[in-house]
Amino acid sequence: MRVLQERGISRYEMHTWLRAQLIVRALIDRRVRLFIRIIEGQIRGYYRDHQQMVGVPLEEAGREQIQRLMTEREVNVRLNELTASPRKKGTLEFPP
Repeated sequence: MRVLQERGISRYEMHTWLRAQLIVRALIDRRVRLFIRIIEGQIRGYYRDHQQMVGVPLEEAGREQIQRLMTEREVNVRLNELTASPRKKGTLEFPP
């Protein structure tokens, strides 16, 4: 509650913003993330190129970590592609 007061945001505004974020996240999950497939060869290639940074053997824990990272990167690439045209035509406004 104190953080909301410091930022001058009401509970209703925070609730509205959080609801919008959840809707956007669900949309991204259904329209973008669902169609991204990271194959084993991509995981092995990433591990080979970044072995020291990953820091764990390419077993299940390391494989899942790399797959999540690569999936999020691909989601970001696809979202940038989807939003490139609207950005050129206008402005996108985000709440505080």
